[in-house]
Amino acid sequence: MSGLRWWLTSLSLLVAGAINRVPRFAREPSYRLPVPAGTPWQQRLGTGVRLLWDNKDALATRLALIQNAKASIDAQYYQWRADTSGKLLLAAVLDAAERGVRVRLLIDDVHTDDDPLIARLNVHQNVSIRLFNPFGSRVLTPITRPLEWLWDFSRANHRMHNKALIVDGELVVLGGRNVGDEYFGLHPRRNFLDMDLLAVGPIAEDVAEAFDLFYNAQWAVPVSRLISLRPLKREARQAFKNLKAFWDRPQCQALLASLPRDVLEQPLHPAGMEVLFDPPSKVHPLRKQRRRAGSRTAIALGRLARETRHELLVVSPYLVPSGEILGQMGQLKGAGAQVRILTNSLAANDVVIAHSGYAAQRHAMLATGIELFELASDADLPGGQEAGSQSGLHAKLIAYDKRRLFVGTFNLDPRSIFINTEMGLLLDCPAIVAELEAQLAPYVGGGQSWQPGFSGSALLWRRSHQGEQWSASVEPQASLWRRFLARVLSWLPVRSQL
Repeated sequence: MSGLRWWLTSLSLLVAGAINRVPRFAREPSYRLPVPAGTPWQQRLGTGVRLLWDNKDALATRLALIQNAKASIDAQYYQWRADTSGKLLLAAVLDAAERGVRVRLLIDDVHTDDDPLIARLNVHQNVSIRLFNPFGSRVLTPITRPLEWLWDFSRANHRMHNKALIVDGELVVLGGRNVGDEYFGLHPRRNFLDMDLLAVGPIAEDVAEAFDLFYNAQWAVPVSRLISLRPLKREARQAFKNLKAFWDRPQCQALLASLPRDVLEQPLHPAGMEVLFDPPSKVHPLRKQRRRAGSRTAIALGRLARETRHELLVVSPYLVPSGEILGQMGQLKGAGAQVRILTNSLAANDVVIAHSGYAAQRHAMLATGIELFELASDADLPGGQEAGSQSGLHAKLIAYDKRRLFVGTFNLDPRSIFINTEMGLLLDCPAIVAELEAQLAPYVGGGQSWQPGFSGSALLWRRSHQGEQWSASVEPQASLWRRFLARVLSWLPVRSQL
C-alpha cells in the first residue's frame, strides 16, 4: 500500500503542478483581415448557401477553399485528427501559408495530446495556432489528463465544441463535422452521416467576428506557451517535407482524384442567414460567470420551437431532452404539429452512455406522439464509405415549419445546453429545407433507420429494408455486451453531463 500511496501522491503533485503551469500572460490581440480586393468571391459565386451532405463533397470543398485562399484562413475545431484527411488538410494549409496566406487555427485541447506536428506547424511565420481551454498537464497525458479532469473538473469539463472554416472573410464552412477520417467516409471501422453548410457573403464576416471572440479569449493559449517540445527550425522543415510527401503518396493522390470536381461552382440558395453562438465565457469555471454568459444558442432554438406551428424535424445524434423540452414537444403535438426526430440506434452510437440517457426517455417521447427514427448501423452514407465500416449519425440540425433551418454543432442534450460552447447557422429558406428533407427521406421513414414503437406495453423496432420487413424486440443490431453495457451505464447519476 505504501508504494501505491507514493505513486498516487506523486501523480497528484504532478497534476497539481501542471495545472499551476497553465500560463498567464499579456495576450497579443489578433483580428480578421479585411476582405481582400483581389478575391471577388461574391461576384464569382453569388451570395447564398448550399448543403454539404455528401462526405466526399465536404472534404473536397474544404480542400478547394484552402487551395484557393488569397489572404486568410481561420479555422476553429473541437477536434483535428492527424489521420489521412487531417494531414491532407494540414498540407493544404501549409501550402497556403507558404503562398503568404495568414493562417489562424483554434483547436480545443481535449483531443490534442501534444501532437508534435501541431507545434512544428506553428513554427511557420504565417501560421498561428492556439489551444482552447488547455490542460496544464503536458506529460504522461494518458494518466495525467484524466486526473486533471477530476482535480479541476469545473474548468476542464467545459469544452469548445465549435466547428468553422473561414476563408478570405467571404466564405465559410460551418456544421457538425470535425476534421478526421470518420467525418469524410474514410475510416476503416466507423463513419458518420453528417452535415455542413457552405455559405458565401456577409454572413462570413459575422462568423469571423465570433471566431475573433474565441481566438482572443482568455481561454485561448498559443501553442508555443504550452507544449514543452521546442522544435528546431530544422525539425519543422522536416515536418513540412513530410506533409508534402504525404500529399504525394499514391494512395493520397488516388483519394484526391476520386473527390468531386468544381465544388465551388455549384449553385447556391439565396437565404436569410444568422449565426448563433455561445460566448467563450460559457466555459468559465465559476458557475456565476457561466450563468451570466448563458446558453444563447439553446435559448434561440427554444424560441424558434415555441413559434413552430406545423412541423418540427430534429436530427440529433446524442438525444437527452430535458423535461421542459419534452413538455414543449408534447404541446406541439397537442396542437396538431408533426414532430419527428432522427437519432442514433444503440448499435450506431459511438457514445454508449449518451444512448443510455436517450433510452431512459424513449418511452416518454413515444407516449407524447413523437415519431422517433434510429439510424441503422449498416446505413448507406452519402458519398460512400470504407467497405465493412459501421455507420453512425453525427449531423445536428433542426427544421421549423419547412422554412427555417438550423445547422451546427448543437445536440439536444444537457452538455450542449449547459456545458460546451456551440454554434450554427440559422437559415430562412424553404427551398433548402425541401432539399434537406428529400436527402433525409431514406433515414426518416426510409429503410436506413429503425422506427421504435409500442407493441402493447413493450417496445418493438421496425424497418423496411431491401424489400423486406424487419422487426426486433430488443435494441436492433446491438450485441449482448453492448446492450448490457448500456443498461449498467444507465444506473450512473450522470444525466446532467450527457
